[in-house]
Amino acid sequence: ETAAVVRFWATRTQVKMLSRWGMEVVSRGRPICPQCGQPEEPEGHFCPKKNGHFH
Repeated sequence: ETAAVVRFWATRTQVKMLSRWGMEVVSRGRPICPQCGQPEEPEGHFCPKKNGHFH
């Protein structure tokens, strides 16, 4: 079995802009559940600290 290989070519400016965009997206994050500390999804969250109840 051979490993998959991907190669990208980009200028330093392109890579710099990609890294800035990535940092912006990551900094937005998702809300954190105050009960269990897990990220919450937009459609809700099953919290183990609330015995799995949806909130």
